Amino acid sequence: MSPKLTLTIVSVALVLTGLVFFGFAEKITQGLWPQADAYAMNIGVVMRYILGASVITSGCILFQARAVEDQSSVKKILLGGAVGLAVIFATLACIRVTGNTLVPLPPIVMVAVLSGLCFWSAFKVKSG
Repeated sequence: MSPKLTLTIVSVALVLTGLVFFGFAEKITQGLWPQADAYAMNIGVVMRYILGASVITSGCILFQARAVEDQSSVKKILLGGAVGLAVIFATLACIRVTGNTLVPLPPIVMVAVLSGLCFWSAFKVKSG
């Protein structure tokens, strides 16, 4: 798979994820912490909005990185995305295994797949 296609797939997935955080901030927060009072719920919703904006920002940056021509730079961008997504995966997996909050499986699988896709594409890029 070409680096440009990988960056397109990852960036679109991130932007869509960010839009889900915006569109369903309250529902996601209630699903994770159904016993939260109104004050805590408000904090959780605000955090979903901030997280959504951050994820959309990352998606936009990776989308614009598709125009990078230098293969060495493309490889670094893909490795940066792969490592960042791997950190998100490890965090979600750790929370699911050790925490008292049930993180749904689809986001964990999604970031693992996106991270793997970035790693795979990065190591296929010929530096030079």
